[in-house]
Amino acid sequence: MAAACCSPRRSTRSTCCCTAGPHRQVMGFARTSPLRRIDTEDIVAAAIAFGNGAIGVLDATTVARPGYPERIELAGTEGSAVLEGSRLVLHGRDGSTTLGGALEGGGGADPMAFDHGPHQAMIAEVLAAIAEGRPPMNDARSALPVQRLIEDLLADAAGRA
Repeated sequence: MAAACCSPRRSTRSTCCCTAGPHRQVMGFARTSPLRRIDTEDIVAAAIAFGNGAIGVLDATTVARPGYPERIELAGTEGSAVLEGSRLVLHGRDGSTTLGGALEGGGGADPMAFDHGPHQAMIAEVLAAIAEGRPPMNDARSALPVQRLIEDLLADAAGRA
């Protein structure tokens, strides 16, 4: 698995897949940089065609300095949205609205320096679901779209190597 795709910040790609829907086609490149010893790809780029007709671009790395926040940009007929780190900016026809906090550095600054809060909350929710005898809000199926995207991206990139 590519480190750039499977970093602890993978939830950004999950958000993108949940927002844009399942992909139909992906064309990608994945490389291992000479900047550090690692046994997997740490630079990834891809063009993605989603099933709903939307297209997207993925640019991911864990070696960029000084490190940048994850960023998803969505543009539509009624406006656009930019999710960068934990800050969401909505640009509608009537102006802009900013939600969320300050930007934090990305994986290039330190691939292991990420907020554990979302992972802890997910684990707590699963434990609560078990205790309450109900299905968890996020089960393994919710991870499949991004996992399929990663597998298809790496397969396509391997064909280009």
